[in-house]
Amino acid sequence: MMKNIITTILFLSTIYSATAADIYVNNSGQSGTYTTITLALAAAAPGDRIFVSPYGDYTENLTIFQDVTLASAVAGTNFSVVGTLTVQGAPNMDVRIIGGEFSGSITCTTGGTGLNTKADVYITESNFSSLSAQDFIRIHLLFCNLAGGTVSIRHGEVRGNTDFGNLSITDGPNAGVGDTLFIVGNTFRENKGISWQNDDNYFWIANNRIL
Repeated sequence: MMKNIITTILFLSTIYSATAADIYVNNSGQSGTYTTITLALAAAAPGDRIFVSPYGDYTENLTIFQDVTLASAVAGTNFSVVGTLTVQGAPNMDVRIIGGEFSGSITCTTGGTGLNTKADVYITESNFSSLSAQDFIRIHLLFCNLAGGTVSIRHGEVRGNTDFGNLSITDGPNAGVGDTLFIVGNTFRENKGISWQNDDNYFWIANNRIL
């Protein structure tokens, strides 16, 4: 099932860029590969896919500023980053993180200028300590293990995640109700749960397990 999810998302990621290149991060020393994720991100063009070897840790704080897919090179095995991840949002941005494990937080800065130009950030089958997303960032948090971490978002979907800490839906940009936020099929730790202070979204909340 996990492999099918990853394969499907990687296939969908090719739609927005017919000329996307595949970039590899590992310690092989082979020509055309990179030893750090930071170097691979600097070399990437919009729409490229970066495949990271899960064998060994990458001690670096990452910043993503354009459309890119960052994925484990081995389905079902997460690559490990000792550090943080920052997504510098931009209108209509499309970023996909698949199979990553981050010791630090994930931060997504403002992603657009209005409800029709929101950035999309997909985080799938990944682990991290916390996630914070600002205005006009549509988060797609799917099948992750939160290890008790806290998530704070304003737009998007939260589906199928386990070992949640707290999920906070903060107030949006007060630009009118323009989307629906889905919170479906998640498992929360004891004495944790969902809170919201938001009048800019419709909500669909179903089948969550809160101990």
